[in-house]
Amino acid sequence: YNDFYTVVTNNWAGEKYWTRDFASINNVLNNLADTVRYSRTRTKTAIYPLAICASRTGPSKYGNHSFIRLYSFQIWESGRLIHYFLPWKSGDDIGLKDVMTGETFTSATATPFTCGGDITDDPQGDPFVLGVTGSAGKTTTKEISAHLLGALGPTVRTRGNWNNDLGLPKSILAMPPGTRYAVLEAGTNHPGELAPLAALMRPDAAIVTNVGPVHIGNFGTEAAIAREKGELPRAVPAEGFVVLDAALPHFDELRDGVAARVVTTSSDAERAPDADFVARNVDLADGSFDLFDRADGSTRRLATGLPGRHQIADALLAVAAARQLGVGWDEIAARLRTVPRVSLRWEESDRVGAHWINDAYNANPAAMESALEAFARVLPGARHVAVLGDMGELGDAAEALHRRVGRAAAARGVDVLVAVGPLSEALADEARLAGLPATDIHLAPDALAARDLLARLVVPGDAVLLKASRSMGLERALPPA
Repeated sequence: YNDFYTVVTNNWAGEKYWTRDFASINNVLNNLADTVRYSRTRTKTAIYPLAICASRTGPSKYGNHSFIRLYSFQIWESGRLIHYFLPWKSGDDIGLKDVMTGETFTSATATPFTCGGDITDDPQGDPFVLGVTGSAGKTTTKEISAHLLGALGPTVRTRGNWNNDLGLPKSILAMPPGTRYAVLEAGTNHPGELAPLAALMRPDAAIVTNVGPVHIGNFGTEAAIAREKGELPRAVPAEGFVVLDAALPHFDELRDGVAARVVTTSSDAERAPDADFVARNVDLADGSFDLFDRADGSTRRLATGLPGRHQIADALLAVAAARQLGVGWDEIAARLRTVPRVSLRWEESDRVGAHWINDAYNANPAAMESALEAFARVLPGARHVAVLGDMGELGDAAEALHRRVGRAAAARGVDVLVAVGPLSEALADEARLAGLPATDIHLAPDALAARDLLARLVVPGDAVLLKASRSMGLERALPPA
């Protein structure tokens, strides 16, 4: 595994892939992502490993390293499992073994060649790698962190939310020579996934945004999720640092076993007033707050333009990391006001006379509650229409957690509730039990049905919030601009 780079690609027509061009590796990985994503619906598809070796200038910390660990892949045809590939190694050969047929596919099988070169060191040295993980807010925190660190030199970040065993290698491979800082995101939805990602990333510092009941159907408990998220800070060396929110219920579990220096933040001054960086006098409507820096006892007003307590918490984590690396306060204040917005995350627009907030990228119970808290401060006096859809991968806790959001919707002053999807029927029922009139509660089976319903419900002057898990595609409920 240490002698050459290994990636896995699909083979549609029997052709073998061979390249010494690192830019082509991203295309190979995209092909693999498409194969895995659609393998249950497409016709027969075979996956073969491909060994790639190349010479180029790059970070030495990633030299001679296997960017893709060979995980198992299942290939289905017409609903039937026809191939089940598992990692396989024999002598100097690595590859996949189809346990359904016993056939093995190795680098030699795919393309025989002699590996002729290694990555050479970037003359400017290795980049400083800041890893980001958490149950929610990873992408927002990553984007803010990268924007702030851009003040210090060339900075790259994970593209979109490519944070798994396919996306993280893509981000590393795309890192150009001269990169000084890399903000890399790592995600997980099953136990045991973060440790290999952390080993691949090799972080110099880390941020854990939060811990919540996201993918809890696969983990069982929030404590198990916290242990998994803790793999990233535990991978940071002693000379690095880890930024944690001291107000988190699982703070002690995240800190356990960390060798690096722990820097603490708190967006809840009452719950964790002794953190290194504390947000006070928070304005949830525009994302502004007074930041107290315990190191020098100073306080300064910062504004993000990102409404909601959850976004302030994300910004606070990014600011704390930037300060450890030497970004000045004036630069931080200026750059916070110009953080690029992320698609489908609190995108505001005016359509058909109403004000729409498209926060439909993803959802979990804590994020739903934070969004509702921020939504209550949008357009005071307007009628507030909350369009809330199913939250996925919650397992046996799904009904209880949807009911929790229903209570929050009623408590936050939602005037009209549109519950989208079968799981959200419990959300709607709980909102009714919590006092929202039944005449103001509506059900829709999917996003397109919700769009038709909203066309009749929404009137000029309304404020409308869209939020659900990614699988719902709730942005399709938006009317044309």
